[in-house]
Amino acid sequence: MPTFDSTAAHGTVSGGTPGGIKYEQDGELFKADGTHLGEATALPAAATINLELAPNIAHITGTANITSLGTPSKAGIVKIVIFDEADSVIVHGAATIVLPDSQNIFTEAGDKVTFMSDIVNNTLCWQCVNYLPLISYK
Repeated sequence: MPTFDSTAAHGTVSGGTPGGIKYEQDGELFKADGTHLGEATALPAAATINLELAPNIAHITGTANITSLGTPSKAGIVKIVIFDEADSVIVHGAATIVLPDSQNIFTEAGDKVTFMSDIVNNTLCWQCVNYLPLISYK
């Protein structure tokens, strides 16, 4: 799925993300039609981040090896995570965090990851459904 970027006076336009997210402006996300999706909230990086308790859009600050996003209560929860700093690692785990190609993700500042809770291998866990590294839309 192609992505693109066009920096405007106050925001970044990007495409190819699930949920129709089209641009970020001043820390808030919007659809192309201008529908406000919510304010992004900062969370400190840690080995375990309870993603279900986080807002729908969360900025991760600091660096850590992230090995758990907590256990979701049901399938179908979608969360967008934006990394504010480089050098965090999202660690693949078949029963915890399912990542593309079963590979860890080494983040850079500005990377965006969309997670959805789902049942994978008969286990309720978080699955990365979109990874948009900053380099792909710069």
